[in-house]
Amino acid sequence: MTISIQKANFWKRFSAWLVDTVAVFFVALGVFILACSIVGTDKLEQAYQDTIEPYRIAVEAEFSIDLEFINTEEYRKMEQADRAAYDDLYKTAQEALSKKIEADKDAVALYNEWLTQSITAAIVGLLASHLLLNFCLPLLLKNGQTLGKKTFGLAVMRTNGVKVSGAVLFSRQFIGLCAIETLAVIFMCFLGIVGLITALLVQVLQIGVMIKTETNSSIHDLLADTVVVELASQQIFETEEERAQFLAQESVETQESTENASPDEESAPLQAAELPTNDGNETSADA
Repeated sequence: MTISIQKANFWKRFSAWLVDTVAVFFVALGVFILACSIVGTDKLEQAYQDTIEPYRIAVEAEFSIDLEFINTEEYRKMEQADRAAYDDLYKTAQEALSKKIEADKDAVALYNEWLTQSITAAIVGLLASHLLLNFCLPLLLKNGQTLGKKTFGLAVMRTNGVKVSGAVLFSRQFIGLCAIETLAVIFMCFLGIVGLITALLVQVLQIGVMIKTETNSSIHDLLADTVVVELASQQIFETEEERAQFLAQESVETQESTENASPDEESAPLQAAELPTNDGNETSADA
């Protein structure tokens, strides 16, 4: 005997995902800004800009071009040949500036430190937002409900109908959703064309998994052996023991119902099958 799974409606799941994604983004952005403020990333960026400013001024004077401001109105009014010449000049000036900056070890060190701090702050922001909204909050709301799932009446349970534990929720939300489906995909996008293709394939795999699985599960659902269901109509057991007791009781009730069936009810099909035909011969149930 199995437990009936009231799997969630696709559009409800999509809407819940959209709400959760927006919430995660804004919390991650807030943590990112806070982290940058604490470690002084803005001051580091300003120090870098101050270091390269003399190089920029020198290159602009050499090529008679402004590298920080382009008058878009004048640019659109240029003839095609003049626009192409301007683009070539701008590209050449940028390359000259890059060479000057790359030759300055202090400027390179400042840039690398700023980039490292920015990436670290972004990762911390994503981890913190996932930990807060996709792990701690579902533990508080019960049944694996995030803001989106709570809004649309959805829940997460084990595929056997048992409530998700903290360990299962961590595996689903943090390892599957955050590490594999978010951070790993973002990291792959920085690895050039191969990384971008790989990241795209992961998304295609995600869609394929949801279409092919009977419960429309995602990758993180398969990892944690969970399923998203309609909370209002789904029976969710607190423990494995409660589920086992329920199934045992169901089995006993089914057996008792069969044993208590009246003789008339049991013999009715047989009697109907043994009615004589018009020519006086009896027919079997197979006739």
